[in-house]
Amino acid sequence: MLAALSLVACDSGTATAPNDAPRAPVDTGAPLPVTPTLTYEFGAKFEPPKGRVVHGMGQWVDGNPQYLSMLPAAQQPAAELMFVDLGDTPRGWEPAQIAAQMAKIHGAGRVPVMDLSFRGLQPSKVEYDKLADKTYGIDSVIASSAQYDARIQNFVDVLRAYGHPVMLRLGGEFSGWWNGYHPYAYPVAFRKIVNMVRASGVTNVAFVWCYEPAAANDFDEVDASGHAKWFPGDDVVDWFSIDLYAAQDVGGATTAHGSGLTAYGRTLRFLDMAVAHHRPVIIAESTPSHFDLGIPSQASAAWTQWFAPYYALIASRNEIKWFHYVNYNWTKASYYSNARWKNNDLTASAALSSQYVAELANPAFLHGPELSLLKGWSGSKHLRKFAFDLQVDPTDGDGCLLLGQKPVLVLAPVGRLHCVVGREAKPVKAHGFLDHRVECLSEHRELLAGRARLFDEPVPRHIAPHVHRQRPVHAANPL
Repeated sequence: MLAALSLVACDSGTATAPNDAPRAPVDTGAPLPVTPTLTYEFGAKFEPPKGRVVHGMGQWVDGNPQYLSMLPAAQQPAAELMFVDLGDTPRGWEPAQIAAQMAKIHGAGRVPVMDLSFRGLQPSKVEYDKLADKTYGIDSVIASSAQYDARIQNFVDVLRAYGHPVMLRLGGEFSGWWNGYHPYAYPVAFRKIVNMVRASGVTNVAFVWCYEPAAANDFDEVDASGHAKWFPGDDVVDWFSIDLYAAQDVGGATTAHGSGLTAYGRTLRFLDMAVAHHRPVIIAESTPSHFDLGIPSQASAAWTQWFAPYYALIASRNEIKWFHYVNYNWTKASYYSNARWKNNDLTASAALSSQYVAELANPAFLHGPELSLLKGWSGSKHLRKFAFDLQVDPTDGDGCLLLGQKPVLVLAPVGRLHCVVGREAKPVKAHGFLDHRVECLSEHRELLAGRARLFDEPVPRHIAPHVHRQRPVHAANPL
C-alpha cells in the first residue's frame, strides 16, 4: 500500500477518447487506503489545518502587482485585504462597488478579508487634534439607533449574494484612538451587525475582532456590571486578530519601567486572551512601517528587527493561523507619510525580497492553490458533492478523471484530488474512500453538470501528448 500521497500530472491538452467498454469496480482484495484526516486546532470557520498558516496580502493597487510578480506560482497569496467605510465618505455608499471588488478578489483565487469600519473618512492627526469630540466613530449610533440599518442590510445582501468565504473584521483596531470608537458601545454595534448577518441566513462569513498594540491595554476590561468595554462576546467572534506594524509590536521587552506593558507585551497578552477564549488569530495587517526598504542598510535592519522576530512569533504561537503582508510605499500617501511611514515595497530590495520568498517556502504556509483545505470551505455556493465508484489497486498508482476527452482531475489512492486548470493543478477537497466510493467537492462547472468520466489506470508522470489505455469505470453523478 502506498504510504504517502503521490500526485501525477494529467495532460492538459486533448486526450484520446478511450474505446474500452465501461466495467464495474472489482474488489482487488486489498484493503482500501485510509484518507488522511485533516485536523483543526480550534475548529473555527475557514481555519487552516493544524500546523498551517494562511498567507495573504494587503489592499493597495499600487503595491499588490509588485508583490504578486515577486512570488512564484506556488506561493501566490490565498487572501487579500479590502476596506469598506460604513459611514459617509465623498465616494458615497456603493454596494455594487463592494460586490465588484469581492468578485475580483475571488476571481483571482483569493479570500476577501474585509474591514468594515464604523466611521467615514479617517481624519489626519492634525484634524483629529482639533476635534472637540475625539470619539467621532458611528459605532454608538449603530448600537443605539436604526440610522444605519438600511445601509447595513445592503451590505448583508452583498455578502449573501457573493456566497463565497469572507473574513469580516468589524471595526478593526477597535480601541485605537485614531478610529474614534466608543467604549461599551462598540461591542454592541459589533453584535448588532453579526445578528443582522445571521438573521439574513448568511453562512459564508467568519467574524473577526481586531486589536492594534499601539492602543491601550484595556481590550478585556469590563465594568462593575460585567459589561465589556471592547469584547463583543464569544458567541459572535470566530477569530481574534491583531495588526503589527512597529518593531516593538513583534519583539523586545514586554514591560517598561514604571509604565506597564510595552507594545510587545500587549501583543502577547492579547494572544493569551485568544488562547483563553479558544480562538485562532489572524494577523490582518502587517508591515515594517518605519523602515525604508529602498535603503540597503534599512532593509537589512528591517529583516533583523522586524521580519525575523515577526516570523519567529508566528512559529512560536500556534494560535496564529493567518497573516497578511501589506506591500506598499507609504510615502505615496500623505496620511501615512505625515506619520513618517516609509517604503515597505519588498521589491525595492532584491536581497530582502529573496529572503522573503525563501521564508514563504516554509511548508507551514498555506498559499492560494491550497484554499480548499480551509475548514468549511465546502460552504462556497458553487460547491456540490459528487461520488465516484472507483476500483483502485492501492499498490500500483493513480487514476485520472476526464471531462469529455480532457483530463481535469488526478486521484491519488489516498483520496486527494487535484483539479487541473490549464497547466496548474489545484487541490479539490476530498472526503475519502467509502467502499470504493470517493466523495469530493468541486467548483468545476462542467463537472457540476455531471459530464465527467473516471478512469482507474495509472497516468504517466511525464506529460504526454495523449493519455492512453484509460478505461472508464463509472460516470460522475451529483449527490
